[in-house]
Amino acid sequence: MLNRTEIRIFNLVSEPKNISQLKNELKLDHSTVSLAVKSLISNGFAIKYSQGKNTFVHQSELAHSIVLSVLLKEYPRLPWSKLLNKSSLHVMSVLKNDSLNIKEISYVTGLHRNTISSVINSLSMYGVILKSNGCYYLNQKHRISDFIDYYWNYINNKKLKKLAKEGTIIWQRGSEFLFKTDTLLNTSEDGRLQPTALTMFPNYDLKIMSEFHYYFYSKQKLRVEDYILHTILISPENAIYNTYALALYSKSDVSKTELMEYARYYNLKDHVEILLKYLDYREKINEYTLPWSEHREIIDSLV
Repeated sequence: MLNRTEIRIFNLVSEPKNISQLKNELKLDHSTVSLAVKSLISNGFAIKYSQGKNTFVHQSELAHSIVLSVLLKEYPRLPWSKLLNKSSLHVMSVLKNDSLNIKEISYVTGLHRNTISSVINSLSMYGVILKSNGCYYLNQKHRISDFIDYYWNYINNKKLKKLAKEGTIIWQRGSEFLFKTDTLLNTSEDGRLQPTALTMFPNYDLKIMSEFHYYFYSKQKLRVEDYILHTILISPENAIYNTYALALYSKSDVSKTELMEYARYYNLKDHVEILLKYLDYREKINEYTLPWSEHREIIDSLV
């Protein structure tokens, strides 16, 4: 994501500089500097503006840019070009709110296990990733944790604007995100754009009216387990959406074990475990489940 040249330029443009100044200070070719500046601007780390006949580059005031500036000052000796490469950013993003083993990280990110091992070894050396009981997790005390959130939020919202200008992100993890839009999208134009949640209910003979269409942006091909869990993610504390999710679960051939396994990838394991107990007990057990009679009434209206 950020190579050495881009990091050097980012540091230099804490004060406005033009391309010629950067080229002279770094002793690099004009085209090399221009390419690096273009990348910094594209990723929201820098802005470019004109003043008279000159064009200047300056650090942006976006959250991820501000946090990066602080990180580079606090930890100047860290090999940031290695810590902030594409693979590292993906691994850190999935470990932000959960602890996973290498197999699970590979499934979520789509990265090869050897790549993940290399990334973990590198990040562990600097205390960014920690290990417990065979699983890895992101050190929340490290400021890079804040950077991960802000960076992916910027990248994903930028992508969303191209997919659906009026769309709203509901949930995200790294480059993956669940969003809703009132526009029916053409998913054939981008293989990562997939309908999910309530939008998939008609495929399972569930009649539901919704003012929104739901999509998940990911290179992983979705399964019915994902549709169920994405329905919960729309509003986990809303009893109606939990009932909708259970309606789809009941119409599918997904086992409890399979659903629990997938729930782990979305940090919903405890939530799903309670919903499955609700099906067994057939009575309201917390604030995000309905009285059983109301639950059944909604289920009956969907089929």
